[in-house]
Amino acid sequence: MEQDSLTLHGDGISATVVGQGAELVSLRDADGIEFLWQAGPEWRRHSPLLFPIVGRLKGDRLHHQGQTYPMSQHGFARDKPFAWAQRGPKSCTLVLTDDADTRAHYPFAFRLAVTYALDRKQLSVSFDIANTGDEPLPASIGAHPAFNWPLLPDLAKTDYRLTFSSAEQAPIRRLK
Repeated sequence: MEQDSLTLHGDGISATVVGQGAELVSLRDADGIEFLWQAGPEWRRHSPLLFPIVGRLKGDRLHHQGQTYPMSQHGFARDKPFAWAQRGPKSCTLVLTDDADTRAHYPFAFRLAVTYALDRKQLSVSFDIANTGDEPLPASIGAHPAFNWPLLPDLAKTDYRLTFSSAEQAPIRRLK
């Protein structure tokens, strides 16, 4: 049986990914400090993927071509087993494709690939959504990482900040 987790090792950083939901479950520095929330009774996840929706649809239902489909908050990807497409020492790619179960909630053909890669002391995550069907593919994607905070006992929560590599502005398109 194929392993369901993989730990990537970079220069002073490691990241562990599991096949269930293609979820990042650990991110550590060279000193072993864990940056991600390690699940618990308060919240049992670490960094779930949100697909094919981010947020919640009205009534938790998707309406398409006169049909109604149940769709829970943040979609279903976080609860689906992904296939390992590539496993390496510093990167991995996991893939989810539509099947009978996903089509019961989301009647579209798709292929979702998630790649985790370490470069020096940075983790990058990329998503590739392919429309494998004949009609437009309405979708949104996101990640919901939870961080240990504060990391060090001598720092206050206000001493931390989250910085992105660049500012981005994009229109928000709502699924109906």
